[in-house]
Amino acid sequence: SGRQSPLVSEVSVTPRSVPLAPAGLAAAPQAVGIALTWRGNQELDLAGYRLYRAVNDTLAFDSLNTTLLADTVYADSALSGADRYYYKVRAFDLDGNAGSLSNRAYGRPATLDQGILVVDETKNWTTGTWPRDPAQDSLYEYILGGLAHQRHDLGSAADRPLLADLVPFSTILWHGDDYTELLASGSVTDLRKYLDFGGNLWITGWKIAGNLRGSASYPFAPPDTSFLKGYLKIGSVDQSGNNDSFQLAQGLLGYPDIAVDTLKVPVTSWGKTMRWTEAYTPATGGEAVYHIDLRNSGSPYQGLPCGVRYLGPTYKTVLFGFPLLFMERDQARSAAVQVMSDFGETGVAQGPVAELKVESLKLLPNTPNPFSRATTIHYQMPRAGNVSLRVYNVAGQAVRTLVSGSLPAGAHSARWDGRDDRGRALPGGVYFARLAASEGSRTIKITMLK
Repeated sequence: SGRQSPLVSEVSVTPRSVPLAPAGLAAAPQAVGIALTWRGNQELDLAGYRLYRAVNDTLAFDSLNTTLLADTVYADSALSGADRYYYKVRAFDLDGNAGSLSNRAYGRPATLDQGILVVDETKNWTTGTWPRDPAQDSLYEYILGGLAHQRHDLGSAADRPLLADLVPFSTILWHGDDYTELLASGSVTDLRKYLDFGGNLWITGWKIAGNLRGSASYPFAPPDTSFLKGYLKIGSVDQSGNNDSFQLAQGLLGYPDIAVDTLKVPVTSWGKTMRWTEAYTPATGGEAVYHIDLRNSGSPYQGLPCGVRYLGPTYKTVLFGFPLLFMERDQARSAAVQVMSDFGETGVAQGPVAELKVESLKLLPNTPNPFSRATTIHYQMPRAGNVSLRVYNVAGQAVRTLVSGSLPAGAHSARWDGRDDRGRALPGGVYFARLAASEGSRTIKITMLK
C-alpha cells in the first residue's frame, strides 16, 4: 500500500585502528613472586600482550617480555620483599599497532622476611584524657626493642592494609587500643591468606575479638569456619562488665604478669583499674597464656582466660583481650619478648629477640647483598650518642650519608637505594658502609648490581 515503517534506532560505530586497553589487571601475591591476571581482549586481529613493571615510587615502567604473551596470566618471580611492584599491560594487533596501557596494579611478593609490621588501628585522640598517637607509637617502639619493624596507621576503612602490604612481613602486630572503632573485620580475608602463607599474627586490644567479628555484642561462639575459631583457636568469647575492675593479666606458659598502669587509666571513676576485658574459651589447639585478675574477685569473670596462643605447623597466632596501651610498660615489653620467642621472630638480619640488650657497637651485614635496587643496613649502639653511617666508593670518597646525629641505644637500620647525596644513581660495583660512634667505627662491604 506504499506505507513506510518507523526508522529503527540509530547505531553509531567507530572503526578502531588499535586494540582497546586490557581490563581487570590484578596482582596477587605468591611465594617470592606475583601472579598477574587480566581479562582478554576481543579484537579479531589480536596478536598478544606486553607487560610493564615499575619498582617502588619511581613509576618508570619497563617491559617484562619481548615476545608477545598469548595468555592473560603471567608469573613474575624471584622478587624482593623489600620492594613494591606496579604493573600495566597493553595489547598489540597483528599489524603491530599498540593499544593504550591498562590501569595500574600494585603487588608485593610473599617473602615473610621483612620483620614485623605494626598495624595501628587505635583512634588518634586529640581531646580528653585518652592517649595521643605519639604515646601509642612510643609504646610499641619500646616493646619491640631492637626488632626491625614498620608501622601502618589504620585510621579509617580506606587505610586498611592490603594483602600485598602484609605478605612481605614475618609477623603482623595488630593493635586496637580503643573501643570506639571496629576496623579489623574488613581485613579478615586478607589475614586468613597471610597466615596461609606461613606468617604469624599477634593481635591485641579492647574488644578485639568483637572487632574481628564486626560486632561487639557478647557473649558469642564463633562458627567452626570463622577466623576466630579456625585460625585464632577461640571457642567462645565473653566480656567482663562495667563493674568488673581488671587490674592484672596473670601469665601462664612462660608469659609474665602484666599489671594495669594506674597512671594511664583514662577514666577517673574506674578507680585505677580497667573495664571490658574479653574472656575466652580456647578451642582445640589453643592454649591460655593469660587469666583475668579482678579487684572484685567474686566476679564470674575472675580467673577466666584473656589471652590465647596457637603454635601451629604453618602459622602461629597470639590474641590478647586487653589493651597493652594501658598496661605497665616494662611488663608489656617482657610479654612482647615472649610472643616473639614463640614466633621465632628475629626481625631482618638480626639476633634473637631475647638479646634485646646491646653490649657493643655492631654493624651487621646488609640485606640483600648483593642488591640491585635497595638494601637495608642494620647496626646496634650500646649507648645513646652521636653516630654517622656513610657509604664510600672504592676510591674512599663518601657518596651518601645515611645517618648523622644523635640516636638512642639499641638496634637501628637505614635503607640505601644506590643513589648519592644529590639523588643520582650510582654505577654498580663495590661500596663500603662505615659506622662511626664514640665506641669506634665498623665497616662492611656492599655489592651493587646493575
